Amino acid sequence: MILAIDVDYHGTCATVAGILFEDWQDSEAENVVVTNVSEVCEYETGAFYKRELPCILKLLNEIEHKPAKLQ
Repeated sequence: MILAIDVDYHGTCATVAGILFEDWQDSEAENVVVTNVSEVCEYETGAFYKRELPCILKLLNEIEHKPAKLQ
């Protein structure tokens, strides 16, 4: 299973989406997961982990069938 993630920020909140698929050649997603984060840090150059990482981790915790590398 492959997972593609994107985070959309709006104010101090964020929406996180993950698309799961079996192979890079797939034309359709196996599953789509979306979650919201109510508090995100301000953008800080070079500090990706402070703003985006908590959002990604929240999404990963909500995925029932984990990508292969996370099992």
